[in-house]
Amino acid sequence: MQERTISYLNIPSFPVALERIQDPRLKEREIAIAPRSSDRAKIWSVSPEAREAGIYKGMPVGQAKRIAPSLMIVDPNPDLYKQVNRKLETAIKNWLPIYEFEREGKIYLDYTGFRRLYGVAEDFSLQLKRLLKNDFSLDCSLGHAANKLVAKAAAKEVIRESPFQFSKNSILRIKNGQEERFLQPLEADVLPIVRTLKSRRSTRTQNIFADLNLRTVADLAQLDRLYLTVAFGPFHAETIYKMARGVDPRPVVPPKLEPTIFCEEHLENESNNIFDLNYKVENLLDDLCTRLRAMGQFSDSLTIGLRYSDYKYVEKKKTFKDVFQYQHQVAKDLRKLFTHILNRRVTVRYISLEASGLRRSEVQLSLFEESKQLSLDSTLDSLNEKFQGKVMLGRKLLA
Repeated sequence: MQERTISYLNIPSFPVALERIQDPRLKEREIAIAPRSSDRAKIWSVSPEAREAGIYKGMPVGQAKRIAPSLMIVDPNPDLYKQVNRKLETAIKNWLPIYEFEREGKIYLDYTGFRRLYGVAEDFSLQLKRLLKNDFSLDCSLGHAANKLVAKAAAKEVIRESPFQFSKNSILRIKNGQEERFLQPLEADVLPIVRTLKSRRSTRTQNIFADLNLRTVADLAQLDRLYLTVAFGPFHAETIYKMARGVDPRPVVPPKLEPTIFCEEHLENESNNIFDLNYKVENLLDDLCTRLRAMGQFSDSLTIGLRYSDYKYVEKKKTFKDVFQYQHQVAKDLRKLFTHILNRRVTVRYISLEASGLRRSEVQLSLFEESKQLSLDSTLDSLNEKFQGKVMLGRKLLA
């Protein structure tokens, strides 16, 4: 049986790294990504310099300013982060078919079976680092091991020991049989099951770790199944027992790659005017349906997303009984969907529309009710193709 090799690619402080590419003046500064509108806002991400000063993700902005008066607060740009992450995914899947995004800038890679193609895992890591540096101007650390738990811990340990430097030494491989010895001196929070238990904020759980002085993985490994069962219950006890010894059977789960068509608009002037926003949504739907017809595709689902000026993102999806290819087939339902999620007084800064469930199957249309509308849509498509411009149908805006 072939030896399993899992890699974990870690771009530390991913939002900070992208902001520094946008503005080189932010390099080597104490940076925190957070909304500047309120001191109560939570910090999204911090630079290594800010972390050294005691700032951490989730800390209120006001508290962070008191700890580090020189701290620079940078407004988040979540749409940029998603865009770069999508491009990163496109680059990764050209190398390996089995990958899993834990979150933006954090990726599990299943390298099992690719040694004959790329060489040993360390050689493959150097190629990945060059790709990120040349194409994205990003640095990363990589950990290699027989499972996801140890691979991630290895990549994180590299950053912890050298937060300001990235070189060939930012690649760490834990060989088979060394997993338990590597994990023992690390904090217990390195185990995902421990983080899950602590995230519940149960007083009982917090007291268990404090009362039993369970600070490191070695502390957990010293407890047998009986003690763990009494403390955490039979289900969690077995998982903790195995993970404390470096055993993690979780597979790398690749994303479900479903073909979609995506349209978006970043509003130059943020607005909460229902008429203006409806007009922009209809324009996005017009663009989306035009692309559907150009590709000869039909869709059965629409997802609309909004991002408010306070960076809150909401989305809603609707699946239709019949597939569609023309705007008039779904415009009324989309307007209701949009009205349903537009339920705050905060201005909107971003709108997206995505069509999924694509197929090439023909659909039986009504002979009389839609013939004029189909003829009009086809004429508009022909005009746009002929004049290479944007010819739009005048319409009344409906709230």
